[in-house]
Amino acid sequence: MKRIINLSLVVILLSFGGCQKEIIEFNDNDKQPTTVPANSLFANSIKELTDYVSNINVNVNTFRLWSQHWTQTTYIDESNYELTERNINGEVFDRMYARVLRDVKESRGFVNADGSLSAEVKNSQLACLDVIEAYAYSILVDVFGDVPYTEALMGIDNLSPAYDDDATIYASILADLTAAVTT
Repeated sequence: MKRIINLSLVVILLSFGGCQKEIIEFNDNDKQPTTVPANSLFANSIKELTDYVSNINVNVNTFRLWSQHWTQTTYIDESNYELTERNINGEVFDRMYARVLRDVKESRGFVNADGSLSAEVKNSQLACLDVIEAYAYSILVDVFGDVPYTEALMGIDNLSPAYDDDATIYASILADLTAAVTT
């Protein structure tokens, strides 16, 4: 028994002696980057936006019902603009704010911080981001009317953003699109 204990202690000491201080570097996963490039965020915002707009699932996207391109025969609540039974509105709100507009905001920050871009390229990328942002906000205003706009996307700094008037948002969207076209 004493021999087994001594042998176990020797094995444990040898295994600890083989450890190096740099063992922490093995925890880095090369396939999961810690920072995301602006183009990836921009591409993801476009993907999320087009996935939502082109989604044919009436549990997610009800625009085809509202424009009367489609109709329902069994569950006619959404066709009759009654959205109280299910949280389809929440899908629009969450997808636009949490996926599309958040990625646009983060991408804009990376583009502005990138010193290697020329002024023309930076202005072009910011104009593209403005167009996607305007389209996402236009969908939100079309569905909900008044939505958070000026205080939106502040994260933990503002958990209860003020709702802006829809006419003010539309005017701001048009001004942003005009500025994006002229750049």
